[in-house]
Amino acid sequence: MSDLSRTPLRLFSVLLAVTWLICSLLVSSVATAETAAEDQGRREAIWAELAKVDQFVWNGLLFLKDKSSLKDVRKLARLQREETKTVVNKHAPRETYEFKTLIFEGLTLYGFVTPKQELGLTRVIITNPRWKIREGLDVGTSADRIERVLGTPKEKGAEFLKYEGETEQVHFYVQKNRITKVEFFHYFD
Repeated sequence: MSDLSRTPLRLFSVLLAVTWLICSLLVSSVATAETAAEDQGRREAIWAELAKVDQFVWNGLLFLKDKSSLKDVRKLARLQREETKTVVNKHAPRETYEFKTLIFEGLTLYGFVTPKQELGLTRVIITNPRWKIREGLDVGTSADRIERVLGTPKEKGAEFLKYEGETEQVHFYVQKNRITKVEFFHYFD
């Protein structure tokens, strides 16, 4: 066969190889786009779960609704004990924070006092069903309800479920399938 007769065959082979390469790249691009979309979907689902926990912690303490002043918080019930502690600001050593611990029956509130005399909560411990929590996740409630409301916990043990948001946390303590204690942790730096 002469070189001229092989030219169409070579041209066809080259075209076939180029077509195969283009198709491979297109399939790879589609697969990459699908993978990127799946990754984006997973990231959005993770952020939604984090936001759900943060929202629960921020809005979960129903008994504190519309009560931010230290004066109002002290009137929640008979105050058993109040403690004050001054702490140095780790970012500005010349500044201090005043922290208060307010202890009621079945409720401990810990936080810093703002210049407007409000209690900026950093930790809340609830051990009594009197203190109502969002979504009915009160002390004494069936522990089965926790995962139905908040989803899969970050950590789970026989008597403990830990949920973490982007900045906030809530821990549930359980015995005999009943919530016995709930701890809210608010971010403070």
